[in-house]
Amino acid sequence: MRLPVFVVYGSCDAVVGDMGASAFLARFTASPLRWRLRIDDGTHVMHLEHNRHSLYASVAAFVETAEALAP
Repeated sequence: MRLPVFVVYGSCDAVVGDMGASAFLARFTASPLRWRLRIDDGTHVMHLEHNRHSLYASVAAFVETAEALAP
C-alpha cells in the first residue's frame, strides 16, 4: 500500500531528531508524499506548547495536500 507519510518533530525533541526523522522517511520509498518538518523550540509534547498552532497548521496542510493527490 502506498500512503503519504509526515514526520513532525520539535527542535528540542529528545525522542526524534533530524537524523532519526530522515532515516525513518527514507524507508518509505513507495510513498507518493513524504514530508518532514522540524518546529523550532518544540519538544515531544508540542501539542501542549505555545507553538502548537504551527503543528496544527502543518498537519492540516499535509492532509489537504495528501487528499488533493488521492485518486
